[in-house]
Amino acid sequence: MRFWRTVAETYLAVVICAFISFFSGLLAEYSLSLFYTFPFLLVMVPPINDIAGNVGTILGARLSSALHLGTIAPRRKGELYSNMKIVSISSLLMYAVVSLVFFLYLMLAGGSGRLALVMLLSGLILTPMVILSSTFLSLLSFAKGLDPDNITGPLITSLCDVLGMCSLLLSARLLL
Repeated sequence: MRFWRTVAETYLAVVICAFISFFSGLLAEYSLSLFYTFPFLLVMVPPINDIAGNVGTILGARLSSALHLGTIAPRRKGELYSNMKIVSISSLLMYAVVSLVFFLYLMLAGGSGRLALVMLLSGLILTPMVILSSTFLSLLSFAKGLDPDNITGPLITSLCDVLGMCSLLLSARLLL
């Protein structure tokens, strides 16, 4: 019985992911002129989305385990906030390191350091959205009697694709 419940929950999450991911592609197509003008932005898409997806799934897994073990209750905030802080700091550090690597590469290649600022700003915009989304999905799925492990991972990675593209495009429009 547990097997089929897991299959049903995962299937539901994957179907929702298909619809969410569709919007990421639409955003990319909508912004083709920006990518033609600044092709290096395309290089930024995978790290932005990967870091966000990894951070979101790490937090989701930590919260899911804590909810199953009873060390975090949806109403007790201390341990929840602690997990959110740890993952936020890790995420911001990762974006800072990747931005520095991009900056060094761009300086060696004769490019503009502003593109590295786009990466950093994208991470600063994206991190709180990912942390809040992952926390919300974990707590909501647990409260609804679903296994957060089956729901949070797939949904947060697809959501990060859309949010990552939005934060990249917003950052590029603000800084370039």
